[in-house]
Amino acid sequence: MGKGKGAKILQMILRLDYLLILYSGGALLSWYFKNVSGAILGGSDSQGFGRTLGHYRT
Repeated sequence: MGKGKGAKILQMILRLDYLLILYSGGALLSWYFKNVSGAILGGSDSQGFGRTLGHYRT
């Protein structure tokens, strides 16, 4: 009985880790597409990435 319970706990921990990885990856992708430079995506705004870091070009 002890092996089965330990396996279930491990499986639950691994599922939570997997969900955390999916969530953090999605958050990073959404940040990237909101803040990516327009030059990379073919747009006209070439200061997008610098603006997110607080550096403004003059």
